[in-house]
Formats: sequence, structure tokens, C-alpha cells
Amino acid sequence: MKPQIMKQRMFLQLSLSLILGLMASTANADVGVAITGGTTGLGGTLTVPLYGNYLNLRGTIHQFSIDEDLEEDGVEYDATLDLENYGLLLDWHPFAGGIRLTVGVVSSRNEITGTAVPTEPTEIGDVTFSPADIGTLHLKAKYSNSMSGYVGLGWGNAICPEDRITVSFDIGVIVTSPLEVDLEADSPIGSSNPMIQAQLLKELRTEEDNLEKDLEDVEAWPVISLGIGYRF
Repeated sequence: MKPQIMKQRMFLQLSLSLILGLMASTANADVGVAITGGTTGLGGTLTVPLYGNYLNLRGTIHQFSIDEDLEEDGVEYDATLDLENYGLLLDWHPFAGGIRLTVGVVSSRNEITGTAVPTEPTEIGDVTFSPADIGTLHLKAKYSNSMSGYVGLGWGNAICPEDRITVSFDIGVIVTSPLEVDLEADSPIGSSNPMIQAQLLKELRTEEDNLEKDLEDVEAWPVISLGIGYRF
């Protein structure tokens, strides 16, 4: 099993164990659940108190999928953005009210996949290839490491003793790792010609490097989220 996958599973297992343990230790305390949606997807949260009305632990899970057209280096892709984010956050309410400051960790598995079928000569890397030599291009971009940090602020206390139903708002940023790009082509003509295939593979790697350099400054994912919750 890949080390990164093992780390992701360990994170989820430890997060679940911690939340369940805290719920057991605060069996007589309130627990808040919420339905939330925003730039990390649609999903929900589970909140348990740590210290009165001042400190809460919040587990989050959000997913969503969006189809869109994407242009990279002059190539038009039919792309899909898959959002998948799991978080373990610490909410500090400095005034024991709605205002909160939040820090935590997020397993961000956001990924872009896309396909393109060039209909005219297309430059890949530093060489221009014919549509027949390229066939279909397959693009995939994801974070080199899914484990990320989160910092933000917001409004809402899911376990506020005065209210059963609560409204929440969050704004913040997930500090992510650099994006890794994978680019492949599946032309039957190109694959049947060893010289073309070798050159195409070389230029695909060059194109991957170019795309990664174009995206190297994108190491933050903005978070804006709204939610409605209920306190048990």
C-alpha cells in the first residue's frame, strides 16, 4: 500500500477515534451536527465541546463534482473537478459566543481530470504534433500530498446552550501542497510508430513540467461555507 494512502487512512481512523472518544467522555454534554456547503463541497459536520462554550472540536466531510471546460496551454479539455475534503478542526470562541477562530488539518483529495481530442496540429511541450499522432489527451491534476493545514474564522456555535437550531458561516484557507500533473495520449497511430511514440512521450513529460510550473503558485484553496445545524 502506498505511504500516502496509509497516512490518509490513519488520519481518518485517528480522527474518528478521537471524536468518538471525546463523545464518550462528554456523554452528558451537547453534540451538534450541521449540514454545510461551500467551496469545499457539500456535506456535514459533527461538533463536540472541549471546554465550556469556549473550545470545540469539529469533524467535517465535504464532497462535490463539477463538469467544466478547461483550457491549458492552448488545449481545450472536457474536465471534471472532484472535491473531496475531510477535516479535523479546533474552534475557539474567545467571547463564548458565535465568533470563532479555527485551526486544524484537512485531508484534501481534490482532483481535476479531463480529456481532449485535438482536431488540428497541437503543440505539446516544444513540438507540434498532428491530431492523428496525439489521439486523445488525458489530463489529471491532484495535490502531491493530501494532508493540509487550515486556518479561518467564522460565526456560529453548534453547541450553543441557548439555541437548538444554529446557523454557521466560515471563511478561511486550506494551505495545500503543490499540484502534480499527469498527461497521457492514446493515439493508435502514434503508438504504432516507435519514433513518434518516443518523441510524444518525451514532450508529454515536458508539458507536465510546464503545467506544474504554471500552477506552482496555487498552494491555497479558499474556503467559504454556510451551514445550518442542530444541537442534541
